[in-house]
Amino acid sequence: MTNATTISLIAPAALMETTWQDVRSSFERFCLTAGVAALEQMLREDAEQLAGPRHSRNAERAGRRWGAAKGKIGFHGGKVDVRRPRLRSLAGHEVPLPN
Repeated sequence: MTNATTISLIAPAALMETTWQDVRSSFERFCLTAGVAALEQMLREDAEQLAGPRHSRNAERAGRRWGAAKGKIGFHGGKVDVRRPRLRSLAGHEVPLPN
């Protein structure tokens, strides 16, 4: 028998470190994606509360939908795009969203 059958302990430790870094970056991406989705959902709900459901005609609404704007939030020293719905009052002024 000429082949060694013992396994070096250095290779698995390096492999585990690389794997752990991959898991950590994947988890951060997951958290970022989930957080941005939750934030955009809250903004959409605020817009619906102020302007009513999309394409509805309601005399009690505080404003009307006026497209969307790209905003940025900070994340780990960088900036991430967030889509924010815009609303205009019936008088034509920008209506701020509560969140």
